[in-house]
Amino acid sequence: MAKIIGVRVGSPSVGTGAGKTSRSTIYYPVFEYRDRHGKTIVAESLSGSSLLRNKIPGTKVKVKVDEESPEWVSPKSAIWIIIPLLMLGISIGMGIGLYSLHDITPVTVIVWVLIAIHFLWGRRKFLPPQNMHLNKFEFKLKKKAERDEKRKSLVMLNADEVALILKKEDRFQQIALPFVLIIACALLYGGHYLDRQQQDFIASAVSVEGTYEEMSGIERRVLYKSPKGKLIKKRDPLAKLFPSTRSAKTIRVYHSRSSAYNAVIDRGIWQGAEFKLMMGVGGLILFQSIMAAFRRRSRMSRM
Repeated sequence: MAKIIGVRVGSPSVGTGAGKTSRSTIYYPVFEYRDRHGKTIVAESLSGSSLLRNKIPGTKVKVKVDEESPEWVSPKSAIWIIIPLLMLGISIGMGIGLYSLHDITPVTVIVWVLIAIHFLWGRRKFLPPQNMHLNKFEFKLKKKAERDEKRKSLVMLNADEVALILKKEDRFQQIALPFVLIIACALLYGGHYLDRQQQDFIASAVSVEGTYEEMSGIERRVLYKSPKGKLIKKRDPLAKLFPSTRSAKTIRVYHSRSSAYNAVIDRGIWQGAEFKLMMGVGGLILFQSIMAAFRRRSRMSRM
């Protein structure tokens, strides 16, 4: 366990790659811990973020010590477990999508390219530039010295200064909380209302069979006939986003008894998915807002 004794404040461009700048301030915690020999060591954090709430001086956290550089440590957090799980889930989802859809969509290619660029760009800093005649060990020492000098030149905030910044942020969040709750409740109620409206419409509508006609992009067009035998064409802009309508030749269409032009397309188990997504987003915002309020109260009691 290590104790946070201060927080270094980086300028908006600190910690970014060449040619890039970050608009948010980056905070780096400074730790104090005892090694296996009982010696007290003040260590810098290998990573920083724009989030200051989890870097309050006096807080004890678990850290991973670099054996080669005991004055540099990495905070242990559940985020390092969550990120790989998210990446694994995305990979599995993309694999299942490719297997079930039997083709590669532009979205799939873009995601893979972005992941590859991110991975290669992250490894770039560990390779010596071609114009530097240094071996890997010398280059590593040079980069370490530059990192030490750059980090220790930053201003370090004490507990009182951190508390002052957090109180300003908390005051703004307290003002914004009612508006966030209104948005969350509107998404929850709106999604539930629209989903119920669609279910009631389907229950009272006329069911007919339609056929799909291909169009450009993710759109397809449904052709079906009204009770009077008139051919009606209805565009389905989300057809290729749902497995049940992506490659189907025929589809069930529910239209109003008063007007055949007012129709809903049957999507099977995906029926009303967009409304359920609205409710999910609203519930997530509501849950996060409530948890943030509890954490804010606990944090303010410790400052």
